[in-house]
Amino acid sequence: MPSSPTGNHPQNRGVETTASPSTLGARGAVEIALDTPLDLLSMAGTGPVYVEAGRMIAADNLRAVARLWDLAFRDAGLGPGDRVVLAARPGIGFLSVLTAALGRRLTLALVPPGSDLDEELGRFDARVAIGEGVSSSAWTPCQAGGPPGHLPRARPSTGVPTPEARLILATSGTTGSPRWVILSEGNLRSVLSGHLPLLGLEGARVLSILPWTHAFGLIIDLLPALLAGAVVVRDPEGGRDPRSMVDLIARERITHLSAVPLAYRRLADHSGDDALLRSLRGGVVGGAPVTPSLAGLLANTRLRVGYGLTEASPGLALGDPGAWPPYTLGRPVGCRVRLNRDGGLQFRGPNACLGFWSGGSLHRLEPDRWVDTGDLVEIHEGGLIYRGRTDDRFKLENGRWIPAGECEARLRCRFPQIDEALVFSPDGTHLALAWSGDRTAPTPDLQRLREALGSPGALLREVARVPEPGWPRTPKGSIDRRAAQDRLVDLIRSPEGDPP
Repeated sequence: MPSSPTGNHPQNRGVETTASPSTLGARGAVEIALDTPLDLLSMAGTGPVYVEAGRMIAADNLRAVARLWDLAFRDAGLGPGDRVVLAARPGIGFLSVLTAALGRRLTLALVPPGSDLDEELGRFDARVAIGEGVSSSAWTPCQAGGPPGHLPRARPSTGVPTPEARLILATSGTTGSPRWVILSEGNLRSVLSGHLPLLGLEGARVLSILPWTHAFGLIIDLLPALLAGAVVVRDPEGGRDPRSMVDLIARERITHLSAVPLAYRRLADHSGDDALLRSLRGGVVGGAPVTPSLAGLLANTRLRVGYGLTEASPGLALGDPGAWPPYTLGRPVGCRVRLNRDGGLQFRGPNACLGFWSGGSLHRLEPDRWVDTGDLVEIHEGGLIYRGRTDDRFKLENGRWIPAGECEARLRCRFPQIDEALVFSPDGTHLALAWSGDRTAPTPDLQRLREALGSPGALLREVARVPEPGWPRTPKGSIDRRAAQDRLVDLIRSPEGDPP
C-alpha cells in the first residue's frame, strides 16, 4: 500500500482538479446551460429511452408525461421553491415528476416509497406529496405515470419557499445519524459537469439497480445517463437478485452498471468468474471501501471507483477505468481537498451542499467552507487512499481512546494477507483482532501484529480469522461493526479461532 509523501500540516496536503464542461458535447452529452432550468430530457434525437418490465418508453413519451406534471403543478399554483414530497417507486412516474419539478424549480424532497405521506408533508412543510398512500394532499400517479385525473388541493405552506433548493435527500448515516441534505441547482450542475464527460456514456445501455431516492443512484448514475441520451433499464429487484441482473445484462445488452461493491461481488460469485464484469464498458463502484480481494477482481474490468457523500452532492472523486489500487477513492473532481491534522479528508468547492433541513426549515451553510468527510485518507500522487473512519474510535474502561480505524489501516498496510480487519474490545479492558483475507496465508505472528499497532498493540490478546462470508455487512457492503463485534465476542473464544 503506498504511503503518503506529504507532511502533516493541512496546507501541505491540498489537491485540486477540475473537469472542463466544454468537453461534454464531444462525449455524447449535452451542454448544461447555466441560465435555464436543468432539463433531464434535453438530449436531441432518439434518447434517452427508459425500459421497465420489457416495456420501452421513448424520450418523447417521457417529455409528454413530464409536461402533464408541469401543467398539474402550474394549475395547483406551485412555483419556485415550493416543496413537494416524492415517494414514488422507480419508474416513468418518478422520472416525469423529477423532470417537471426541476423544470419548474420546485424543491423536491425524495423519500422511500411507502413512507407515511402525512408525516413527510409535515416534516418538510410541503404543499403536495406524490406517491401511493393516504393523505388529503397526496397525488397518486396513474398507471401511465402521469398525474391522477382528480388533483387534491395543495396544502398551504406555513414557512417560506426555498427557491435555491432543488433536492432534499437523506444521508446514508455514514457520517453520523442520517440527516436531510439540501442540494442547490449549482450543486447539481457542478457534479454533473465534472462527472459526465468522464463516464463514457455515449451510446450506453445502463442497468439501474440503485435507489433513486439516494444521492449515488440519482446523481452519479441516473441523471448522467438521462443527460447523455442513454437507454436506462431498471432492474425490478433493485440489484438484490444476481440472477435477475445476469439475465438483464444479457437480454438488454447492458454496457454500464453502477453499484456498491457488494453487488459486483455477488455477480462474480453467481457467475463463477469475472467474465460478466469484463463485458461491461463502464460503471461506477461506490458507497463502500474496495478491499484488496475485490480490487483484484475489478482490475481486469473497465469499471472505475467513485467517491463522495451526500453532502458533496455526492461527487468528490473518480478513478480511471480499471485502475484499482486497494482502497482507492480516485482523484478529486471539481473540488479542492486537504487532510486535517488527524488525517481526516476535507473538501471545498461548488459541490458542497447548500445546507440541511432541520426543525421545519432550511439551515444554510457558508458556501466556501471546508467540509469534513469523516474519512481517514492518504493522498498519494494526487489520488486518495481510504484508511478508515475518524469516528471508528472507542473508549476502554480506563478512559483510553482506541483509534480503531487507524489501527486497522496499519495492519492492512503491513500485512498483505489481511483483506479486512476489525479491532475491538471484548471486555472493555484489552483488544482483540478479527481479520479475513488470503486463505492460503498463515495468521500473522502476534508479536508482529502488536508492533504494527503501535502503542495500542500492548493491549492485543486475541486474534481470530473470519471466513469471508462470515462478516455481517451493511446494505452497501461495509462491515457492520456493531453486529460484527456482537458475533466476534463468541468467535474469539472458540478454541480454533474460527466460527463454531
